[in-house]
Amino acid sequence: MTWLTNERRGLDPRYAAGEFFWYFNSAGSLEMISHYAPQYVNFANDGVVHGAYGPRIRLVISDLVDLLRKSPNTRRAVIPLYRSSDVEKADWVNDTPCTLSWNFMIINDELCMIATMRSNDVWLGMPYDIFVNTCVQRFVAGMLGIRPGWYQHQVADLHLYDKYIKQAREACTSSRSYLDVWGLSDTDCSMDDMNTCLAFEYAYRLNGMPAKSPPVRNTMLLALANCVLDLPIYQSGVLEDAYLRRHRLRRKDNTSS
Repeated sequence: MTWLTNERRGLDPRYAAGEFFWYFNSAGSLEMISHYAPQYVNFANDGVVHGAYGPRIRLVISDLVDLLRKSPNTRRAVIPLYRSSDVEKADWVNDTPCTLSWNFMIINDELCMIATMRSNDVWLGMPYDIFVNTCVQRFVAGMLGIRPGWYQHQVADLHLYDKYIKQAREACTSSRSYLDVWGLSDTDCSMDDMNTCLAFEYAYRLNGMPAKSPPVRNTMLLALANCVLDLPIYQSGVLEDAYLRRHRLRRKDNTSS
């Protein structure tokens, strides 16, 4: 996975982790995503997020993995995230998918991925999109038991709104920026692990259950789950540092850092 470390941009790892798990929420729950991004209520219509990816992904993700297992050389391992019905509803829904498709290919025993976007805001959305997409890439690679390979992010309309030009210039000139790539050798993953993480997230978010790490071995899933459960992210120093900058993390000894 990749994480933009530019401090001027100041990405929020808890939101990023919440969005990743929301991608695998089969209902595309507004309650779930608005917990991490309250502004999402503005993109819903009568409590429904029509552009939610979860219902589109969960229907095909297992079939996609089965296809890649049976036919490693296939060029048909594509998840279409934009549907014809999105065009029909485009003039009245508040949320239309920005991602057109994910294309997966196994090259030299590594899982490569191409994300194709119809539109992408370079300041607000793109850093999160690249992070979450590469987490999805690593998740699918883990289900296949292989390493992730290269990732390509292609956009039809890449734009920067006027109100963010000043911040973008400052980010380019006053802050050191790079993409941290972490955990490439971790390949043990399953849909059961994802479901376990989703269950822990749901219990903690709705009921305030005592937070504990879910019993999963995949270090990426564990780090992202700990992120949404307000637990230390020992699996990734970069995410841990970013989290501590954005939040005051309550430790078991009742001290804050």
